Amino acid sequence: MFVFSLAGTPVEDVEKVCDVVKLFIETGQVSANKDLCIPLNKKLRNAELKQFVYNIIRYNGKDNLDAESFLQTAFGEWFSGKKENIAKNYSVLPKDSLVSKDGVEADLERLRKKMANSIIE
Repeated sequence: MFVFSLAGTPVEDVEKVCDVVKLFIETGQVSANKDLCIPLNKKLRNAELKQFVYNIIRYNGKDNLDAESFLQTAFGEWFSGKKENIAKNYSVLPKDSLVSKDGVEADLERLRKKMANSIIE
């Protein structure tokens, strides 16, 4: 939720993200429900979104899940083309990325600090 909230994603879309990610992690299924597709947010880059999904999968110990199919279905406006292209592309995170390759725990700690600092300011 932190990643999408910090990127200015509307609350209803943050809730959709939570719903589709929860379903994906719990069942391994990707919801094809068009109402649950997450609209494009230009403040989040494809590499960040891809890393976010990889971190969630790793955090939950579900390495057998198909991240690329999930990205294509739930975030269809973000990713077009073949899933092989997603797997090999979008691996370079921007310097100001909201996610890292260090995993969910590191991201949560960093995002909590960032939110706390923005509240203080």
